[in-house]
Amino acid sequence: MDFTIKSFERVGPVKFGMSIMEVRRAIDSPVHSFKKTQTSVMETDAFPDLGVHVYYKLPGACEAIELGHPAKPSLQGHDLIGLPFSEILAWIHDLDTALQISDTGFKSFKCGIGVYAPYAVTSPKDPVQGVLVFERCYFD
Repeated sequence: MDFTIKSFERVGPVKFGMSIMEVRRAIDSPVHSFKKTQTSVMETDAFPDLGVHVYYKLPGACEAIELGHPAKPSLQGHDLIGLPFSEILAWIHDLDTALQISDTGFKSFKCGIGVYAPYAVTSPKDPVQGVLVFERCYFD
């Protein structure tokens, strides 16, 4: 499945703001729902065959999409998963000098993405393992 990211709008066939049923129809793959945390208000949809989790806000509208293997998300023609963290960091830093770097990745509020690499600081050549794509104000 194509998981091209259009910042603050969509990931492949999934648009931010879509209802749970619209997302499930757009992805058309086996799904199971679960509470990400005990305090989660909404359930998360997991599409395990695709490596996709979809997060919803009340009243059931898509607000973020998390992608891991085997998904291959891309932004502006650049693959994001499986490449060295340091390479993705350098490229995104050219787009957003204000990105927030942590021990396990970074967030770019200009691009609407977060990147996960569990050993980003100690092993920056290790590959990116996950990408979170979010709508504006997701972290507010």
